[in-house]
Amino acid sequence: MRARRTLPLPIIILEVVGIILLAMAYFSINGYVSLPVLLSTSIDSVVMIVGGVLLMLPAAVLLVLGAVTQLNPLLSDKRAEKASKKDIK
Repeated sequence: MRARRTLPLPIIILEVVGIILLAMAYFSINGYVSLPVLLSTSIDSVVMIVGGVLLMLPAAVLLVLGAVTQLNPLLSDKRAEKASKKDIK
């Protein structure tokens, strides 16, 4: 079995920042934490939620692409594609 690839460090940092933003928005909305005046409006909470989700998307895309290429080697192996085209001719 092939070793699983790890995510690059910048992607992991983006993921952590996204999780922190989502946690801040959750705690702010439920009143567990009082944020400064600049971050305490409802619009800012929505921006934190959307920003957190957007920062977490690159890691999700890389994980899905890694899983797809491991499940279907034809998607990642260009030589197999060229060989199949030669067999058809």
